Amino acid sequence: REAGREMSTLSVVTIVSQAVALKYPIIRVLESVLPTADEIVVNVDLGRPDGTSEMLRAWEENLEKPYLLKPPVILMGVPWNWEARDAGQELARQTNLAFEACTKDWILYLQADEAVHEDDHEDIRWLLDLPAEFTGAQFMRLYFFGSPKVLRKDWTQPLVRMFRRGRARSVGDAMNCEADGLVWPHSDGTPRLFHYSRVADPGVIGQRIRNLDGLFHPEENLAPARLYDFGLRAFDTHATTEHPAAVDPSVLERFEGTHPAPMRRWLAEYGHQSTEERK
Repeated sequence: REAGREMSTLSVVTIVSQAVALKYPIIRVLESVLPTADEIVVNVDLGRPDGTSEMLRAWEENLEKPYLLKPPVILMGVPWNWEARDAGQELARQTNLAFEACTKDWILYLQADEAVHEDDHEDIRWLLDLPAEFTGAQFMRLYFFGSPKVLRKDWTQPLVRMFRRGRARSVGDAMNCEADGLVWPHSDGTPRLFHYSRVADPGVIGQRIRNLDGLFHPEENLAPARLYDFGLRAFDTHATTEHPAAVDPSVLERFEGTHPAPMRRWLAEYGHQSTEERK
């Protein structure tokens, strides 16, 4: 950065519903971005209270070293509309509400089961100094499937998840954002998002998917939650009218890298030994 130049600031945003009941690693997610964040905004679903707000507030109040200069954590939320059933767009609506609560120059959006690697923190701060014509930036989302050592290549893709405040919005089911200007493309695969929605106890994964399916299908068309079958999940649904096909083994690839430090602790809770720990 140029001497005397004012430094841009970063808001980190996520949304979450029932992190306690559905065991989303929301605390580990936030810990993965603490060193880069100037502000954290979390939109919590107030319509399905399970202690998530209380857990997040207790975490913020008890942050210890090295986070003495901890960023402010803004907890906001309204009851989410679980009757919307419009292809998951309620998730984008709630994400955009969180964007509106941000006060910093740039916004980095993570889902409640995603994390960034400490090796990519410098890249994230570098993006804050992009030329003015760039309003957004891509991250490569690594989609882990069944194990922290296995990537699902067909679900691994670049997504716009960082942008200048007021210059982008969440779209669809909130997987991606649309910026109103040029987007800085990911280069050599970085920076990265580590996505863990399909790494946990199969029963927990099944419950999470069944819960989110309520935003896509009428309740009467959904089957009960069941153990997640990694062999029969070419796509995910509990709709009784749709029958997932088998996963093509060719889309699975071994991951030899390391995971974000906070997530290594979370993975250990599920009995996963990280690649670097086996060496």
